[in-house]
Amino acid sequence: HVYLDSLYYLIDIDLSTAILDYKGKVEGDLAVEIRITDHVGKPFQGDHETVEPFSGKKAQLHITVKSARGLPAHMGGFRVDFKFYDNPSVFKGNPTEAAGVNPTFDTNQTVDVTLDESMRDYLLSDALTFQVWGSETNSHFGEEGGRSNKKALQEEKHKLQVKEQRLQELESALTKGVGSASRAASVAPPMMFEEEEEAGDD
Repeated sequence: HVYLDSLYYLIDIDLSTAILDYKGKVEGDLAVEIRITDHVGKPFQGDHETVEPFSGKKAQLHITVKSARGLPAHMGGFRVDFKFYDNPSVFKGNPTEAAGVNPTFDTNQTVDVTLDESMRDYLLSDALTFQVWGSETNSHFGEEGGRSNKKALQEEKHKLQVKEQRLQELESALTKGVGSASRAASVAPPMMFEEEEEAGDD
């Protein structure tokens, strides 16, 4: 997430933000740059500290996804998507062709906006969410890696079969034990109960 409040104060954003997976684990860093300009792409004129003097006017946001660093080595074909404000469309980047955990994107997107009250509130309180996508690849393992993965899968399958067989044996033994206990209880004389009743009368 990249918070946009700096743009409200006419300050460009140029930073790196952590890339988190669905468990919240850091999987790398993404470098992005976001600039705000007037409707023709030029800096706002005048000595102003916020966008308030330009209320109701057209403006542009220039969003650049520069690069990423430290991405998972088992993935490739990375691309970066993001969704801006209430635009129903998702801006999708092009997948990288070069392999590596430090891809360069240099993708640019210009978004036309109107600096009305809702947009000013959006800049002050909201964030732009970038999503980094990639696909699994075993190319860095080579042929040996492929054989190792296949062997590991076979071993896991064998372990699972052994566990299932052991579970069936335990269930069978438990069933037999319950049956024996039931038969023993049915022939036991009630002597103990009679003795307890007599002792209770004293």
